[in-house]
Amino acid sequence: MAKNYKLIFSFLLLPLIGLAFYKFILDLSWAEVPLHAFEQLQFKYGWGVLEVENSFLEIYSLAGYLFAIIGGFCLIYFKQLNKFLLFLIWPLYALLLIYLYRLTGISFLSPYQRNLYYFALGLPVLSAVGFYFSSIGVWHFWEKFISNKKETLSDDKRLIRVSFNFSHWQKEAIKYTATILFGATSIFLTFNNYYHLPADLELYHPITKEDYETLQYLSSLPAGNVMATTFVSTAVYPIARKNPVAQPVFYGNMSDILDFYIKGDCQKKEELIEQLAIKYVISPEPLECNFKVIHSDKKNIIYEATQ
Repeated sequence: MAKNYKLIFSFLLLPLIGLAFYKFILDLSWAEVPLHAFEQLQFKYGWGVLEVENSFLEIYSLAGYLFAIIGGFCLIYFKQLNKFLLFLIWPLYALLLIYLYRLTGISFLSPYQRNLYYFALGLPVLSAVGFYFSSIGVWHFWEKFISNKKETLSDDKRLIRVSFNFSHWQKEAIKYTATILFGATSIFLTFNNYYHLPADLELYHPITKEDYETLQYLSSLPAGNVMATTFVSTAVYPIARKNPVAQPVFYGNMSDILDFYIKGDCQKKEELIEQLAIKYVISPEPLECNFKVIHSDKKNIIYEATQ
């Protein structure tokens, strides 16, 4: 009993330390911490970049699900929950969060898309357990089926005795062959559509080859903030090692890009350049402003902005 108390205490200690750190960083009172943390741990629709209502077969195979269900029942039947309880609770909890999001539009504790991945990551252990017990079942089925004596009832209710005169090595060969075929078929059904991505989730290309060449040139220039169009901005830092003004997610203000390229005249552009300390501007179209052209290629023009 004392050991269980220590385990429970150690399990609760880390969240308590996290809450204390959370309180200290945000300068909150203890009374404010629970409600504030609860609000911050609600990830509503629109929070993530990709919130597709995926089919469950897109993230895990049907064979994998069947083995996971068998594995769960076997753990319960053979009373192994003390060792594997976490692996049973994990996917069930993630599944609960997924359906709560689909019903309410709110994902608690973690974003919706991550819950899908957590759900899929929690299943392989159960699937492995289910596959193990299924393989044993196949082995014992054939062991019993090819035993020397079989008794069945005929249509006129008379008992018929069927005898298989297999030698020992033949029996072993049949059992091994059946089990290996079962395993190979299971593996095929598990991974046969492994690389088949849904049409709306295929890889996309935010920049073109010409954009890449432009950013390669930009990488040779001295450091400075960069104003670029929306998708080109996502590749500015990875390729050119320069800081973009904004990116579609998590970084900067996308309205600045909109104001610069769509809404703003030269005066507005110059105000943004001064406000955001912009050194370089990448534009697919010529800008009729007082900016110095330092590079031009098939698709883009790089300007050195006046400050």
